[in-house]
Amino acid sequence: MKIFLRFTGGSSTKFRRAQEELEVEPGTTVRQVIKLLDGPAVEGPGEKLPVAVIVNGRSIYTLDGPETVVKDGDTVVFVPYLAGG
Repeated sequence: MKIFLRFTGGSSTKFRRAQEELEVEPGTTVRQVIKLLDGPAVEGPGEKLPVAVIVNGRSIYTLDGPETVVKDGDTVVFVPYLAGG
C-alpha cells in the first residue's frame, strides 16, 4: 500500500527530505514508518518524538500514538515543535 509523507520546516532537515510516497505493508505503524525513514528513535511507552506527527490532519497523540496504523492513501506530515513566549 502507498502512503504520502510531507516534512515541514526543520523536520525536512532532520529526515533529509521534503516529501515522498512510500510503499508499506498493511498494518505498518507510525513507529515503523519512522524507522524505515532512518528517523529519530521512538522508545518505550510514553515517549515523545522530537517532531509532531500528523496523520490525515490528526495528531498521532489523539489516535494511538506511535502505534497508530497507517492505511493506504494516508498522508503523514512531520512538523517541528515550536516554542515561544
